[in-house]
Amino acid sequence: MELTLPKFIVAEKLWHRQLAIFKRPSSVLLFLLIAAAVYWLWFGLGHRSINSDDGISIIAAEGVLRHGLPELPSGFLYHRGYVSSYLQAASIGIFGLNDFSILLASLVMSLGSIWLTYLIARDITGKPWLGVIAATLLVTLQAQTIYATGPRMYMPLQFFAALAVYAAWRGYLFNSGKFQLITLLSIGAAILSHRQAGLLLIAIPASVALATWVQGKTIPKLHFWQNALGLTAVMATAYFVFIYGPPNEVVSIAVHSGSAISHVGLQLSPLNFGKHLLNLERAVPAGISMLPVMVAIVVGTLHRKSASRTDNGMLFLMVVFVVQALLIPLVLKITAVRFWVPLLPIYVVLIVISLASVVTAARTLSSAGLRVEMGFRKSRFNSNVAVLGALAVGIVASIVLSTLSPAVGFVENFVSGYGKPGQQGEWGSGVEAHYAGLQSHVGPGDLIISSNPWISYYYLGRVDGFLREKMVESGGFAPFGEGVTDEYYGVPMIDSQHSLELLMNSDKQVWIVTDEKKLTTFSSENTRGFLEANFAVFLSDGAMTTYVNCPGLDCPTAAAPGGVAAN
Repeated sequence: MELTLPKFIVAEKLWHRQLAIFKRPSSVLLFLLIAAAVYWLWFGLGHRSINSDDGISIIAAEGVLRHGLPELPSGFLYHRGYVSSYLQAASIGIFGLNDFSILLASLVMSLGSIWLTYLIARDITGKPWLGVIAATLLVTLQAQTIYATGPRMYMPLQFFAALAVYAAWRGYLFNSGKFQLITLLSIGAAILSHRQAGLLLIAIPASVALATWVQGKTIPKLHFWQNALGLTAVMATAYFVFIYGPPNEVVSIAVHSGSAISHVGLQLSPLNFGKHLLNLERAVPAGISMLPVMVAIVVGTLHRKSASRTDNGMLFLMVVFVVQALLIPLVLKITAVRFWVPLLPIYVVLIVISLASVVTAARTLSSAGLRVEMGFRKSRFNSNVAVLGALAVGIVASIVLSTLSPAVGFVENFVSGYGKPGQQGEWGSGVEAHYAGLQSHVGPGDLIISSNPWISYYYLGRVDGFLREKMVESGGFAPFGEGVTDEYYGVPMIDSQHSLELLMNSDKQVWIVTDEKKLTTFSSENTRGFLEANFAVFLSDGAMTTYVNCPGLDCPTAAAPGGVAAN
């Protein structure tokens, strides 16, 4: 007679076997990738609208589909983000222009960044679970969610920058010709994603040189053909992006129309660098508390010339991170959270390794009972004390830096950075609701004027005028002048009361779509007052207001829920 186990015993064994899958880091990483994809699709499709810069990337991608190059409606070339423009074009060409197609490329690239974050932490520390923790930390960041669900170039830039760093670690410190070639090709792809990646041409050689010296070597072993081919590709890319530049390019805001004050160069003063660090703290709340720990570990590595793989890897990543962090405000002439996004995979790995070092130091000191005479090496004792002391300094620095911003305190920044998937205002889903209430009323012969044409163009399919005045250095406003058009869409600038008077008296229906932030930033009080006094409010929901003229005294009324209709 054949013996069989009771069903409940068989079920229990199967259950334990299924749970055992999640004891493997690779299985947990796969689950994390799936969860991140679902989470970002949920947020990107249902809780996030596009913002101004998103609209620029979208029309550049449409230019690729029409002309083979990222040509804008104005006729200028968008000489920034080539990789993202072509990836977006492929996605739009396959799936059509919709919320899914414009986020797909960034989402895929961001999932690749999660995988690379895991590989970097795993290979440097030799502990796969630290890789899983680092990858999980990256997924939780609000900044990662925002750029993983939009069409901008920062996720391709992040992916190729992280790939270049990982390949450089494998290629130049462990003598792999294949990874040396991948390093250089990745740098080229990163530069074609955003010129910020040119900093890798300084950061990676510096990190390789220092880590090689600490290992006791003079130079890394270079594989000639791989490096010759890769270096040729990088130099050709750098020449095209930084030196040549195609004719009729848009290299910066206001090259053509002067619609913003040109950047005069950001000086690396303590105040400006504090703003730069504050943006890093907003991107990864409380992350700065780990910076002194990172410094303590790197100083210890240099002092001992440690051959430890983890110590050397920490030194390598730290140099890559610090060089770029110092040069970003000098090269780009501006500070913003988005410029930290390409560094996030490296930064979260540094944070996780530092946290592991803190835990190790605390456990070691606890087991030693703070007594050196029990056989505990004094040098190791001092290094552990240094790590914990650096942590205390970092925590204080993080709190102080966060409180420097009157709008965002330490706790609020921490909760929003990790707990909220997105921001309000022009990122929020209310923007889509506003345009949904407007679309059915706009006729093919009507005129559409917008204070934020990048968004209006996406939701309404066209824009006929840009409501914006020229900012002058005194802090006031002035007209741009006769015949000036916007450099992105080629539409006239509505920059004076006279321009509004012509629209008010037009025989056509004129829709003026405004968002509060853009209107108050780029239009004078006189212009705003004239608009409110002479145009009817068709729809208003706080952050956005749409005005309409009344040809023949026949004002339309809004039917969208939640809006305030014209009287």
